[in-house]
Amino acid sequence: MEQWNTCPHVLKQKTIFTLLTGTCCMGITVPVFLLSKDHVLLALGSCFFLGSLLRALSLARTVLHQQYDTVTGVCIGRERTIFCRYQKIYFIDDGGNETALLLGKKLSVREGHLYRFYFQPGYPAPLGNNHLALSLTGQTFLGYEELPNNLLCPSAE
Repeated sequence: MEQWNTCPHVLKQKTIFTLLTGTCCMGITVPVFLLSKDHVLLALGSCFFLGSLLRALSLARTVLHQQYDTVTGVCIGRERTIFCRYQKIYFIDDGGNETALLLGKKLSVREGHLYRFYFQPGYPAPLGNNHLALSLTGQTFLGYEELPNNLLCPSAE
């Protein structure tokens, strides 16, 4: 339980919401099945519940064993295209290396802010100084969080 309390909030939230999605689906499917006797609906709802349960257990195992990679840096730009589902996000990490991530278009990041991105291990190795196509499958990208900017450049007192 100690490991669960110390893991990032974003990853805990994703695990819990994945489990709740399947549970709510089953909570709706069972009463509708009892009223309508629709066996196909029960089978589909059960499959969805089992899939979300397995996904939640997999995420929980990943989080508890800390089997995820992080990329941290300050966002310096975004490149959006009109007809594409992805946007390219440019940022500079602690070492001054510029990195590009290809992430979903609905992801809201702002220039000049510090972010930490979480990925499942095994994403493509950097080519030169670029991380391109880190989350094209949607399964390798676990989440992100905005960090206080003073973590990157602590003030001297």
